Amino acid sequence: MNVLLQVFFILLSLGQLTRLELFSSVAILGYEFIMLLIVLLAFITKWNIIKSVVQRTQVKAFVIFLGFLTLSLLASLPRHFVHENIEAFAYLVRLILYALFFMTLFSFKNIALEKGLKILTILTILFSFAQYVFIPNLQFLESRGWDPHVGRVVGMFLDPTAAGTIFVLLFFYFLVQQVTSNQWYGKMSVSVIILSSLFFLILLTYSRVTYIGFVSGLLYLLYRLYRPRLVLSVLIIFFICIPLLPRVSGESTNLQRTYSISTRLTDIKKGIVLWQQHPMLGIGYNHIPALKSVNSASNHSDSAFSSSFVTIMVTSGLLGLGACIYLFLQIFRKGTLLTQNVTIIIVLTSFIENVFLLNVVLAVFLVLVAFKDNR
Repeated sequence: MNVLLQVFFILLSLGQLTRLELFSSVAILGYEFIMLLIVLLAFITKWNIIKSVVQRTQVKAFVIFLGFLTLSLLASLPRHFVHENIEAFAYLVRLILYALFFMTLFSFKNIALEKGLKILTILTILFSFAQYVFIPNLQFLESRGWDPHVGRVVGMFLDPTAAGTIFVLLFFYFLVQQVTSNQWYGKMSVSVIILSSLFFLILLTYSRVTYIGFVSGLLYLLYRLYRPRLVLSVLIIFFICIPLLPRVSGESTNLQRTYSISTRLTDIKKGIVLWQQHPMLGIGYNHIPALKSVNSASNHSDSAFSSSFVTIMVTSGLLGLGACIYLFLQIFRKGTLLTQNVTIIIVLTSFIENVFLLNVVLAVFLVLVAFKDNR
């Protein structure tokens, strides 16, 4: 099981390179196959532990959330063609897999999760710097539905928001571990290298959503820590570095760009209009691809709107949105400092971008929530 867990982290660092298309907007990544194996083995060999995990408040909240998503899908079936219902069902199955994987994570010892997070971090740093240096122009991927980023770090995730959010989550994992355990002097050189690398990768995403998540995480640590000088120093250096970042011609690295903001607002407005047709249970999770792709060329943003909360509200209505908010509240209330920190980051960024429902981000987030969480 521990070997499979490490394979999971290795494949997760490869991101979209292991992508296998199932439908026009549904794909499965390599690490998700390993997740399925881990879940199956855990339910066979660790059933007693799994039964106790089900009693956790966070897990119960996740089940309630999935229950409303399932109800929304069932209620929407008569309104859609068979192939659209199959595609929507595939989205729900994948999210259920993540919930089951979340349950199995509590059956692993923290040392196994810690080792895996280190592997993920080191590989992610290496792959991301390699992409920025050797493949800075990703315009050739536009024909495959990806945004044509130039001069930005997207790593193997091919998206600056996904990559940037993962950088931020891993940064705070290492920062919180070091600050709360006072291990700076024993392993200071390694910690500084990892944190510095993630810091510069965050900057080089040129993702303002990522910047918001990073700053919000630092502000929360300032609020919680008794000796905040280190965190305050990182915050000051971050704002000093922003105007010094290298720029390329075009909008990709232009932090003053307004096109993406107006596009995001327009997309959110369309989502709200669509939600008003079925306010309580929504259009069904996840029938967005069937409705968005009608009026736009197919791309990897067809499955969601530019906000995770709008996406959930559109697909599962106010009931599903309320269950999602309840899930976050339970994770935060029962969590450690690390869990609370990453939860705030995910919640705030998900208001303005579809962060929470990005599969690679969700995978890392669930691992961090399970890590040392009330054990």
